[in-house]
Amino acid sequence: MGKNTRYRIDKSHLMFGESKRIVDPAWRKSFKDRTCTASPNGIDLCGLPAVGAHMNDEGYSGTGQKVSDDEIWPLCADCHREQTENPGTSFWYHKVLKPQARRDYKSWKARNS
Repeated sequence: MGKNTRYRIDKSHLMFGESKRIVDPAWRKSFKDRTCTASPNGIDLCGLPAVGAHMNDEGYSGTGQKVSDDEIWPLCADCHREQTENPGTSFWYHKVLKPQARRDYKSWKARNS
């Protein structure tokens, strides 16, 4: 091979493969009929009309770096703004995952008491 020939790395054997960004306008549009699933108080759902919020967990953004559409979550405009202004895992943990675990436990406890 000549000096200016580029080498391609065969990534087919890697465990994680190459990520492919999914773009699905119909999926994004489906969030207009949902309600926000974040929790303002750690238990109850926000419940306001939602928009599709890309789960940008570490603030990686910029031209061509938008999160894939299979990583969208229903958040109201206020919760989406809060998540955008405070990128990282803290919002998802404290406003979505932890409250969901609490709701699941309360629901299970009510059925099994």
